[in-house]
Amino acid sequence: MNEFVRAAFSKEVVSEAARLYNIKFSDLTLLRDNVNIIYRFREGNKEFILRLTHSSHQCFDTVNSEIYWINFLHENKIPVSNPLLSANNNLCEKVTSGDSYFSVVNFTAAPGVELGEKNWNSNTIGQMGRITGMIHKCSKTYSPPETIKKRTIWPEKSNQMAETYLPESDLKVREYWKQLLSVVKQLPSTSDSFGVVHNDIHRGNFMEDKGRLTLFDCEDACYTWFVNDISCPLFFAMNYNGVNDFNRRGWARYFMDSFMKGYQKHNRLNPEQLKLMPELLHLRGIFVYAYLFKAWDVTKLNQAQLNYFNRMKHIAENGFDWLKPEDYLLN
Repeated sequence: MNEFVRAAFSKEVVSEAARLYNIKFSDLTLLRDNVNIIYRFREGNKEFILRLTHSSHQCFDTVNSEIYWINFLHENKIPVSNPLLSANNNLCEKVTSGDSYFSVVNFTAAPGVELGEKNWNSNTIGQMGRITGMIHKCSKTYSPPETIKKRTIWPEKSNQMAETYLPESDLKVREYWKQLLSVVKQLPSTSDSFGVVHNDIHRGNFMEDKGRLTLFDCEDACYTWFVNDISCPLFFAMNYNGVNDFNRRGWARYFMDSFMKGYQKHNRLNPEQLKLMPELLHLRGIFVYAYLFKAWDVTKLNQAQLNYFNRMKHIAENGFDWLKPEDYLLN
């Protein structure tokens, strides 16, 4: 919780947020407060999430556009942690605090357990692909009213992150970023290949319950190419524990085969666009590398953080030249 949020946050804010959704304050249990302030509560045998987002992080219109999109996915039967109406019949509410405010949303909690190494297999990877394909298919018909703020267009947010947080001394990485963007921007921006996507699909944003996955954490949703959205889960899958220089190509093939089998049950992608996967993965790596300068004091890293930082730095500087077309293109 940063200083701006801490100054605005109070018991009264949480109490008012709970009241707007007819929730008992005493039922709330704090889960985390690093970016958004997240509470969990139970009603009967069902669990729910109350999320408070300070205006210094995102404005109300931005949060409201995220929630509108999530509700659109839910109405199209995509398994997401869906928002619920308030007592005022709104999907998103506002609680003021001095000169700032909190945007408040009540979600159904994604059921089950975190998607970890024990339940990480071709079935769950295929389900990730299936859900991604469902989102991309629905994105083709997504047309919010003018009263709903338009989601950002990638790479606006990513470009801001790179320009702001990449050290000036990283001239090589900064130049790679510009070159790679110029290549990727040549992709066609048609409804068959470009639209609002989750933009942060990876194992950490799914819960698994009896073999079924539910997606959550959609605040990075933006307009981008569908193939760029697919590069995200592949990028993080290749950076999990156990993936190393000896098995990374085999793991990339296994992941993409499982993922795309699920994906193609709902959407088809021009295979020519998959040929840009190395460039998209390199861009993703540079973005994550830049983000670490924002999230961490890189002069005071523990060993686990230092290992991850060095790995992202290596990717930012070298990309994915080792990745071959047969590792990510379908037969």
